Amino acid sequence: MQLLVFLRRFELELDLVVKKISKLGTNVEIEKEDSLLVINGDNLDTKKIIELIEVERVLEVVSPWTSLNSYTLREEGAKAFDKLGNKKYKIFVRINSVFDISSKSIYKQINSVAAGYSEENYEGVMYIEVIKKYGKKYFRLSICYRQEWEREVAAFNYPFLIVLENPTLVSEVSDFLRICWVFKVSLMLVGNVDPSIIDKAKAETKNIPREFEVKINKSLPKDYTKIGFSKHAGLGEEELIKNIKKGNYALIFGNEKFGLSQKARDECDYLIRLGSEVNKPLRASQALSFVLGIYRALK
Repeated sequence: MQLLVFLRRFELELDLVVKKISKLGTNVEIEKEDSLLVINGDNLDTKKIIELIEVERVLEVVSPWTSLNSYTLREEGAKAFDKLGNKKYKIFVRINSVFDISSKSIYKQINSVAAGYSEENYEGVMYIEVIKKYGKKYFRLSICYRQEWEREVAAFNYPFLIVLENPTLVSEVSDFLRICWVFKVSLMLVGNVDPSIIDKAKAETKNIPREFEVKINKSLPKDYTKIGFSKHAGLGEEELIKNIKKGNYALIFGNEKFGLSQKARDECDYLIRLGSEVNKPLRASQALSFVLGIYRALK
């Protein structure tokens, strides 16, 4: 069996990763290629390889480097389709050299023998690499299932609307954006907010899609239990824990300079102080992370 192992992009010691994988099969040989490893061996424990924190995804190689022509591409595409159980598939193409071939032409060749291509509702993946060596073209075709390609983790449901009142700094909106995107919670900016601050914050925050919606409202939302956070509040975390178990909540945070306005404090159903420090309290985004952590621990 031959596998392609994609490595995650963080600091790692490649030799240690190779040693870990070498123990997960017999007669294991590993070749390094840029950001991936090519593994040949018997009885390879694919499940344990995928579970390694250094590993992004694992694909099974259906055809190692093969001379590229219409006949071999179609033949190997049909073989890959069969190994995927004739399930709907999506093709990802990586062309490593510049020459007269396009991804579309590869799609057409595969689709002519494997009638199951789907851009959205696919269950399997065909990963095709194309290179040029010594004036000749070669391709390698590997497969995996969608869940193995995307490696998605089920999101925990936080029943919150996060509200930031009167933000003035791009950095504070950026911090809230990142947290709300990571934990999949909705974000609303309230008050006299310049709409351009959202685009600036998204530009500053890497990997946050532009389509991630951030609502702007003049006043605090209705039909929510409103929990505000202030270093001067009389209630502490124990009151938060007592009242945050059921229902829909709006968690209200003030801006970095002035905190919550008088109007917002008066509208909140609860005002909570996090920690006992008054002179150097948590920043608003830190407070949000702390509250999400409390709720997750309760569940």
